[in-house]
Amino acid sequence: MMMMKAVTGVLAVAWVAAIVENAFGETVEVTTPYGALRGIRTSSGPFGGGVDKYLGVPFAKPPVGPLRFGKPEDVERWTGTRDATSLGPICYQTGRSRGNGGLTVSEDCLYLNVFTPQVRAGVGYSRPLPVMLWLHGGGYKTGTGSNVDLSALAARGVVGVSINYRLGALGFLCTGDAASPGNYGLYDQIRALEWVRDAISAFNGDPNDVTIFGQSAGSSSVSQLILTPAAKGLFNKAVMESGCSLAPFAWNYLNTQRNAQQLASRLGCNGTDSSGLLACLRTFSADSLTNAANQVLAENGAGVSFAPVVESSFGQPGLFPAKPEVLLGQGRFNDVTVVRGFNGGEMAGGVNDPDNDGITVMEFQALTKGFVDMTFRNVYPQADADKIFAVLIAFYLGNDTDPFSLRKSYEQMLEDYTFLAPIEKETQLAYQAGAQPQYVYRFSYKSANRPLPSWKGTAHEEEVQYVMGYPVMNQTLWPYSLMFNKAWDHEDTLVSSDLMTLWTNFAKYGNPTPPHGSGVGVQWLPWELSTPRLLDMGQRVYTMTSWPIGANLHLWQDVISALVRAPQEGVIG
Repeated sequence: MMMMKAVTGVLAVAWVAAIVENAFGETVEVTTPYGALRGIRTSSGPFGGGVDKYLGVPFAKPPVGPLRFGKPEDVERWTGTRDATSLGPICYQTGRSRGNGGLTVSEDCLYLNVFTPQVRAGVGYSRPLPVMLWLHGGGYKTGTGSNVDLSALAARGVVGVSINYRLGALGFLCTGDAASPGNYGLYDQIRALEWVRDAISAFNGDPNDVTIFGQSAGSSSVSQLILTPAAKGLFNKAVMESGCSLAPFAWNYLNTQRNAQQLASRLGCNGTDSSGLLACLRTFSADSLTNAANQVLAENGAGVSFAPVVESSFGQPGLFPAKPEVLLGQGRFNDVTVVRGFNGGEMAGGVNDPDNDGITVMEFQALTKGFVDMTFRNVYPQADADKIFAVLIAFYLGNDTDPFSLRKSYEQMLEDYTFLAPIEKETQLAYQAGAQPQYVYRFSYKSANRPLPSWKGTAHEEEVQYVMGYPVMNQTLWPYSLMFNKAWDHEDTLVSSDLMTLWTNFAKYGNPTPPHGSGVGVQWLPWELSTPRLLDMGQRVYTMTSWPIGANLHLWQDVISALVRAPQEGVIG
């Protein structure tokens, strides 16, 4: 891969954007190592000073034709000034995000967006700014970096970057051998970080001060980048919102070859070795391939069929020399300062209770059986599913008969399995390996605007709007714009301002509440083994409190894992 040196010295410190006028209003131009870009100059808004946006910037060659199912290649330099005033295409995907409000869906989708505080001649910052690079969620199947506007964060003195990465089979097809080891979506993320290293100085960003942050699958991607030697030195801080490398959705440990063969069979690519299978799959359109992959997902019925893999588990060199718990336990990871956290009701959709009358003991048992069948019996044929069911019933149901308590216990079971136990275990292992400070949070604020019933906790993904400053900008983050039909209130804007302060403080100082003052009324202390604590962010009452799930961690990490006897090490999934 071609290496390019970051712009340094006088240019990085005294960066000045060229201003031009066109029919669409004020634009701004900048010259990068790859060529010149024309972006959008926004006026000062409710989020603070003006921000320059450069949208739809390519960071790799289009992964099409022979580059499909391959590592991304460095983008070629262009001549002239490239228009960067509109969003680029999003990657092929399924589910709610497909089309994303009219954005083009394309296999040529490796684009990023840059948001930087305005700097005019003689006015600006005396030194390069910290960079925050956002990785979107969506189960490695859906999503786009174009979902978010990082203007509000950028206005607080950081350079924001959002990216696309390949999804589904196009991003994670694995044949279980050297023909297609997989993880192309993760390689895209690394290529984007290399682009930041090489080009972000042109936007007044500091290539040596990069924070990666993400939510859900984007959060587990952050954790995976911490684990791979291929990303060493490309970032120095990380924020994980509701996901980590030990989460059950973070990997596909099983049936990678089966998934590839099912996909090939649906397209008539049968009776050949892995290389021939790939050659055949490359002859189909991205639309046909994605539709066939979606059918495979529906056919399998549980879990994520196309997701990151540990290549060393099938004897191939790649991003991960060992399974995540091994790397964490042995201290073989990129040692950066981190924030990890989760929401107060991650699985708020786990129970459908429109009458708000709770669930009965029989309903609890039926729901738990369905969970066990979907998560274990259908995915791990070697698992003792009956015993797992009995253990879960004994732990989470016990002798309880209160319908409201049972409803809460069932959702807690799902949250422990999917989020809390993995996050606590990863934090514990990293700490024991001597990691840099780790800050842990629980976000439990519930806006009056939220579309969920009041009994449901703060749901998965609900924090993203506040982190991005959407209440402050008086906007709604898609797809919440389909659900939220009320104006943000004053409390919402205060909470959003607090989260932006914490996140940008962390990007600037490596401490969300630095000694010189954070403005949120509490000192956020790092997690320690002797004092496992987190910042609980409720109705704008922020307090340090103890970690909530000791016995639950033991149940999932030790008892259930032993009953599953899964081939991976760590929290089962």
